[in-house]
Amino acid sequence: MASKYSDINGNTQENFINNSETLVKSDKTSSIPDEQKSDFDIKFEEICSKWPNLVKYEKFKAFLLFSKEFCKQFLPVAFIFCIYIMINISNILFVSRDESPQGKNLLNGVGLGLSLYNMIAVTISLGIASALDTFCPHTFGARQYRLMGCYLNRCRFILTIVVIPVILLLFFIDYILIAINQDEQVAINAGKFCKGLLPGLIFFYYSDAQRRYIDLN
Repeated sequence: MASKYSDINGNTQENFINNSETLVKSDKTSSIPDEQKSDFDIKFEEICSKWPNLVKYEKFKAFLLFSKEFCKQFLPVAFIFCIYIMINISNILFVSRDESPQGKNLLNGVGLGLSLYNMIAVTISLGIASALDTFCPHTFGARQYRLMGCYLNRCRFILTIVVIPVILLLFFIDYILIAINQDEQVAINAGKFCKGLLPGLIFFYYSDAQRRYIDLN
């Protein structure tokens, strides 16, 4: 008589074997139907099945095909990041053209305010929204599209809660800088710069989460 054992959850060996067989069957049936496959998916499967028999020229054509698909995926994301960085650079370029006696303090204030905004506001958004990079690919691969929407809405809800203390911190950032013996005029300019960015902060949070959701589909 075969011996039976139980794990910490009380599952017996027989239950474990049955669950394993169920997972194997579900894995076999979880492949994407042919009618839902893109042209690239079909070509990719065809190339993979013939790869050992391909000559160098055909392998080079496959490399070009993968490179084209890769560029289609990463270029829009790279373009968005370039736009975001150019906004920060343009702010500093415009302020640096001020040749008045207060121009130096204004430039220092904008530079300090931009650094604080990125450190306090942007990094929090990138950190929270990056959780979608882990959850969404798994659910998309399992074709659980409704669960992907649930993850997106939960991310938005968390960002909505987090943005409140972030706004309060940036709103009073000039007082905090003065309290740690920062130059008063530079602190005031940094506070004005941060306050000017606050109205669009929540929309930046939502757009970052939405961008990741779209990129992972």
